[in-house]
Amino acid sequence: MSNNKSGLRKCSFYINPDYNKGDKIASELLDEIPLKERGRAMRAMLVTGAALMKQDKRLPNIIADYVTNETTIFDILRLIRNVLPIIEDHVDEKLISALNKILSSNPKFTNKLDSFEKKDSDINKTRENSNKLFPDDDY
Repeated sequence: MSNNKSGLRKCSFYINPDYNKGDKIASELLDEIPLKERGRAMRAMLVTGAALMKQDKRLPNIIADYVTNETTIFDILRLIRNVLPIIEDHVDEKLISALNKILSSNPKFTNKLDSFEKKDSDINKTRENSNKLFPDDDY
C-alpha cells in the first residue's frame, strides 16, 4: 500500500520461525538487533532480496529455502553461479580472491578458505538441474 502524500510504502508480513529454517535465522538476527534499529535492518533485508530478484526472480526464494546456520558465503555464491550462467569463472575467481583477502585474517574462516575449491565438474548439468527445480516463470 502506498501513501500518495509522502511516497512512503508500508510493507507488512509474517515469518514463521517454527516452520522454516530461513525464517528462524531471520528472526534470531532481528532479536539480536536493538529495537530502534530493527526497521532499518528489515528494510535492508527486503531491499537485498529485491536486488537479487532484479537479477533473477528465482534467486531470493532459492537462497531463502537453502539457508541454514551452516550456510557459508561460498554456498550462496555457488547457488547464484548455478542460477545465473552469465557469471564467468574469472569473475568468480576475482570475487573469491577478494573474499580470501578479507576473511583470511579471521581464524573462524581460514580452514574453510583453505579447503574451498570448485566442486562443480559439470556446471551446465548443475544449471539444468537447478532450472528443473526452480523454473524461470515469466511473470
